[in-house]
Amino acid sequence: MKNEDERVPYVSPELCRYLRETYALPLVLHGHGKDKDASYFVGYMSGLNAVMERLEAIQVQQEEDSGIYR
Repeated sequence: MKNEDERVPYVSPELCRYLRETYALPLVLHGHGKDKDASYFVGYMSGLNAVMERLEAIQVQQEEDSGIYR
């Protein structure tokens, strides 16, 4: 487990916030909405959300491990 923890890069709260703001549904629809169907967006947003949730979980865990609490 120690080796796995060493390979995980630091994830800042600012990065998580930036990704949530940059890939918000209205912005994604505006940027790519003209030529894609609904199933594409469901998959795209689902994938984005999964990645962001994982990064947010890593960020919270890193704060807890460092003794930083919200």
